[in-house]
Amino acid sequence: CFPHCCPEHILHCSCGGPIMCGVNLSLAPPLARPAKELVMYAHGERFNMPELHLHDELPHDLILSRLHQPGNERGDWVKGVVQPGISTPTTLLFNFNQNSRQAGWPYNWKGSATKVDRNRKHVFKAYVFQVLRGGHTLRVVNWVSSTPFTMSSFRRCNTTPTSRTNSYIEVKPTEITDLVAPVPRKRSLDRIESPPSVLHDLHSAG
Repeated sequence: CFPHCCPEHILHCSCGGPIMCGVNLSLAPPLARPAKELVMYAHGERFNMPELHLHDELPHDLILSRLHQPGNERGDWVKGVVQPGISTPTTLLFNFNQNSRQAGWPYNWKGSATKVDRNRKHVFKAYVFQVLRGGHTLRVVNWVSSTPFTMSSFRRCNTTPTSRTNSYIEVKPTEITDLVAPVPRKRSLDRIESPPSVLHDLHSAG
């Protein structure tokens, strides 16, 4: 059910099924408050083209300004929400889809109809950050990624079921023939009767 459900489940939408990521703290350096010192943010990116690497540091405000949320629909990052009820002293669990049914899964990638873009692979990647300097800086300490997937457009698929009827549309080629509209014919000249008196006067003038 990620990034959307198969048509047999929910058509053109996501059921909001949870995507849970766990952080194993047993091998990590001791942290006074793991739930406060570790955060997770995720977004989509192209496969084998990571935007961040281990030990990279970046301003926390940079991620916050790009969160996908009401009022910032163009944001491409999703915040992981700690689940205290099911987390343990050695494992922190984060939920990334609490608003997926309303907001969807953001991905600021513009594709095209080219074969290269159609075959390009993508991943949904969740980064584990350590919060530094009073919350102003984030350091990448780990990450986890989905399996690679490709993207396609429902609108370009002729066998996509519609959202209203759930029935498939089959597009058949149609031959169009241009028909010439009939033009009213004028009466031929031999059927036009000329006044005899006029013809007689013309001949007599010569």
